[in-house]
Amino acid sequence: MYRRLFQVTRVLATRYRCNHTSPTSSKPVAIVTGASSGIGRGIAEELARTGYSVTVHGRNIAGLNVTVDLCLAAGCGDDDILCLDGDLSKNQVLENIPAQTLKKFGRIDALINNAGEAFHPDKMSLFDSSLFDRILSVNLRAPVILSKHALGALKATKGNILNVSSVTVDNCRMLTYGVSKAGLEHFTKALALEVASAGVRVNCIRSGAMMTPVWGRFGNLSEEREKQLEESLTHYFHPIRRLTTQDDINHAVTFMLSDKASFITGASIPVAGGAHMPFDGRALQHLENKYGSRDPFPKPTRE
Repeated sequence: MYRRLFQVTRVLATRYRCNHTSPTSSKPVAIVTGASSGIGRGIAEELARTGYSVTVHGRNIAGLNVTVDLCLAAGCGDDDILCLDGDLSKNQVLENIPAQTLKKFGRIDALINNAGEAFHPDKMSLFDSSLFDRILSVNLRAPVILSKHALGALKATKGNILNVSSVTVDNCRMLTYGVSKAGLEHFTKALALEVASAGVRVNCIRSGAMMTPVWGRFGNLSEEREKQLEESLTHYFHPIRRLTTQDDINHAVTFMLSDKASFITGASIPVAGGAHMPFDGRALQHLENKYGSRDPFPKPTRE
């Protein structure tokens, strides 16, 4: 009970600081949703390390407190971070995130739409309309509305919107989650076209498989089952035989937000070791088992 009270008090203290409007920040400012764990936490920490002030948003207060500590350790000052919690399916929360960011920092340079509901390997025979509504609300509706509320500030800074998608849009095996991410990528291109003349860039990065806390939402995985899952994803999902790492994502994010990517907009960048391509890992494994390191299709030699 006392631990929970401390966690809530800490978030409220951060909100109290945001009620005192600061002069426009001299640092670039980024909003990162879904920052209480996984990819979002890693992105927030990396942006803090590279000189951003950050607004971190999530639903898990304890997780957000850990993210705040990591950002402070990475170089954020106490006045360089804003911590907000809330349910992204609620309109008031979506409006509040950019508003409170502007109130504290006076600017927004980047919006990272990372938050997402866990994917489910569902099919029409298992269709659940309430689950469908929830996943699309967080994975698609929230980025659209957040972008709408942040767009004025982003035009002023000629900033960036970066949406975190998934290579699942290519394999067509996940009905609801895949639909939400495919919609997010269409939104990315449509908005990029609309705001390009205003100097705002809108892009996607497609993550490959990562061993993040999202897997725990399907039940408590034993150490053995987690190892089996990791091996399966490594060998049958990515042509480059490893999982996506947080560093892979961080490098893509910092590049896409930088001036080096100033002529890229409306793009969807796969960070997935080739998993966005048609690929049958089991067939490749069979060839490797049969031929080893030899080329199974050697070129004819001239005599």
